[in-house]
Amino acid sequence: MSKTDQLHFSWILRLKSLFNSTPKPPTQSEFHLQVHSRVLRFEKRAIMGSSGFREIIFNLSGIYIVCTVIPVVTLTVTFSLFFTTEGHYGSYGFIPTMSETVVFFPENRIFLVGMSVTAAFMTLYFFFRNHLLISIREKEPFKKNKVLRIVHGAMWVLSIIIPLSLILLAACPVNVLFIPHMMGAFGFFICGNLYFLLNCFYFAKTQPPLNFVTLIPNLLSIVLMVLCFALRPPNKNPSKTQVEISSFFQYGAGLLLVLSFSLSLHRMPRHGIRISQSI
Repeated sequence: MSKTDQLHFSWILRLKSLFNSTPKPPTQSEFHLQVHSRVLRFEKRAIMGSSGFREIIFNLSGIYIVCTVIPVVTLTVTFSLFFTTEGHYGSYGFIPTMSETVVFFPENRIFLVGMSVTAAFMTLYFFFRNHLLISIREKEPFKKNKVLRIVHGAMWVLSIIIPLSLILLAACPVNVLFIPHMMGAFGFFICGNLYFLLNCFYFAKTQPPLNFVTLIPNLLSIVLMVLCFALRPPNKNPSKTQVEISSFFQYGAGLLLVLSFSLSLHRMPRHGIRISQSI
């Protein structure tokens, strides 16, 4: 066989393999969430115009940051009103907890609106993040890992409880509906910290090493909450100093928890929403 015949034969084999190959169906994550490498590939295809549709990529990092910014801004406003409005701070005479600073009007209305908006963004955060974890778990080394599947299922359950608990504690003032308010507070702080601890475990298994940037704030938040309840246990009459120190511990625990939403961007694969439009 001559060189010309060999070249012609090789091209026939390439064309045959091209038309006979069965394209791999896209997974669910390819329809919704794309890691950075996939986003770059789709952007390239859209620019070349070879795919017949236009791609719009939305970056989700803003949602992570908003989940930190809105509660911090809301509490800053309510604290300012509490300490500057006549009769509010004076009715206590000491620095109270976050819940006790929002029992008056207009602090209680601002707190409810701010936490409701925060809960909505947290719902988006958990939804998109959990889908990103699916795309990571679909990789070959982790497909049959039962531990990761159980951890991810637990994270889905926690991601439902956390926003609902935040709305519950904001809608039920501590001086009127004490038990529902405390249920919401426990649900938010405990489930929130547990979610991020499981998140650290998940990424330690799939993308080692362990990420201490997200782990340490959650551990500190848990320690501060334990100290908060130790200094001000239920059905006790703690001193003014104990109450104020307990309040500062609670402020720190809450700040570290909402800060975890932004810190979870550290060492995270870039991802976004891909919307296709025919052209």
